[in-house]
Amino acid sequence: MNTEDKTPGSRRRVLIVDDNKRHLKGISGLVDDGDKYQVFLAESGQEAIEIIKTQHMAQNAIDVVISDSHMPVVNGFQLFQKLALYDHKPSFILTSAFATDASVRKAKAEGIAAVVEKPVRKEDLERLIDQAIEAQHQKKILLVDDHALLAKTYAEALRQAGHFVFYAVSGEKALQMARKFYYDLYFIDLNLPDLSGIELMRNIKQLRPDAMVISLSGEASVREREQLKILGVYDHLEKPMSQRRLRHMTDIYVQKLASYRRGVHEAIARKERKTIWQVLREAVDEIIRILKTT
Repeated sequence: MNTEDKTPGSRRRVLIVDDNKRHLKGISGLVDDGDKYQVFLAESGQEAIEIIKTQHMAQNAIDVVISDSHMPVVNGFQLFQKLALYDHKPSFILTSAFATDASVRKAKAEGIAAVVEKPVRKEDLERLIDQAIEAQHQKKILLVDDHALLAKTYAEALRQAGHFVFYAVSGEKALQMARKFYYDLYFIDLNLPDLSGIELMRNIKQLRPDAMVISLSGEASVREREQLKILGVYDHLEKPMSQRRLRHMTDIYVQKLASYRRGVHEAIARKERKTIWQVLREAVDEIIRILKTT
């Protein structure tokens, strides 16, 4: 299906995906506001992916995807996972006629903005779209600690403070998540049972050099602090730590993210320029050496 394109401007681009034409038409009717939204329709996950690719290449990225959870070939959850490949990943709202508490928890743990049960009400959908768009501007945080209760408690404290937080209870799981999704800020416990905190940070810094990484532990040794400095870890917080202190420090880190990233990118650019200059200098030295010997 094609886009219901109207006048261009600052309207948000919303893609609605449902293999049931009646449901597709019904939901599009709920959000089709010419002044506020530019609506795209897809009858399958594959068609949705093509629309997202096309808009992404045209630098008109989709802002929000509203997808049915139960579709053949590529279902709603699989579609959400495929969107992790894009730099500008749209916020995702899942619709389902059979939403359970367990499925809602799983979806939100993976980063889906909302799960809404069919039939959908207009006021509910508009509110969820607005919330999903607002969430795009939130910084994504991944908290890693093998103590599940502590990780869950810290994550919930940060969510209540308005942050967009996910958590993992093992290094391997955290690395899988880091490879699939982009996070702005990482809190990583040094003492993980499988993949060590140091090794996890090394992998994350290779994947995302501009990600801000904060280490956590009871007390870091001198050797660990030296390793953290070499890896470019931004700060270290000692446990146990109150929820109030965690929220306070997180607010500070988020405020400093933009300047930190600029610094990382500038450092990378300087290193690249230095490398190019070194190559040129070595080439000139080699030419001079050859000329002197002939």
